[in-house]
Amino acid sequence: MARSTTQDQAVKLDSAVRELITTYDELNSSLVDELWEEPSALEFMQYVARNRPFVVRKGAEDWTAVQKWDSHYLLNVLGDSLVNVAITPFG
Repeated sequence: MARSTTQDQAVKLDSAVRELITTYDELNSSLVDELWEEPSALEFMQYVARNRPFVVRKGAEDWTAVQKWDSHYLLNVLGDSLVNVAITPFG
């Protein structure tokens, strides 16, 4: 009898989790917001509080690495050094 109760509880829990995930997906878009300028501290915290991702387009264009690193620079710095590259299905 206890085993049946445990199985029933597991089925109910599984059902509840599935419903929660479905509801979350319905209420939260899977799209990632694109911002064209750095968000204010308040805007940033609003994204964090909602656990929502965003992309700041051209947000790193002033970084030294973006301005300086190209194939010629890396070849000059790394020379004949071996570099490990990991390739994954999604980049």
